[in-house]
Amino acid sequence: MATVDVAALQARRAQMDAEIQRHREAIAALEAKRDELDIGMRVIAEYAVQTPESVSIEAEEAQTTTDIPAAPIKAPRRGSAPREPKPDSVPAMPEMIREALLKAHQRGKLGLKPIEITDYIQEHYWAGCPPEAVSPIAWRMWNRGELVKNESHYSLHTGERTMAVVTGLVDNVMSATRRPSE
Repeated sequence: MATVDVAALQARRAQMDAEIQRHREAIAALEAKRDELDIGMRVIAEYAVQTPESVSIEAEEAQTTTDIPAAPIKAPRRGSAPREPKPDSVPAMPEMIREALLKAHQRGKLGLKPIEITDYIQEHYWAGCPPEAVSPIAWRMWNRGELVKNESHYSLHTGERTMAVVTGLVDNVMSATRRPSE
């Protein structure tokens, strides 16, 4: 009959526990760095684009201090032309994101990637909308519980999706029953 070295098994178990702990610490450190990166992305997205009011105030201040007119300052994007500011007539980004998701649900899609949300916003509201203006806000909405996220797809909560489908059906029925003169 073979003898079992219990002390060796316990030592191996202790080694495994220590290795698991090291991995947990490494994961926690990576998650903290990821959170810092998310914060940085939100700050950049929020402050990278100046509103027309802030540009005009800066221009007025520059003209009062020097004779050289100030040019509007826009945050450059890597490898592309400067980003255009969001027009004042465009709804708030969370409203446009919700609308894009509602319309997608009415068309039978369960969710959209941030780039698809950006495409909708570019098509319906703001042709120059960059993806980096959408992603951090969609993430923040998900973080606050306003959206559902499944991997890289964002969607509305179940009740809102049901409402979107019903609203779409009502719209379809109403448009089908309208007289041609309307």
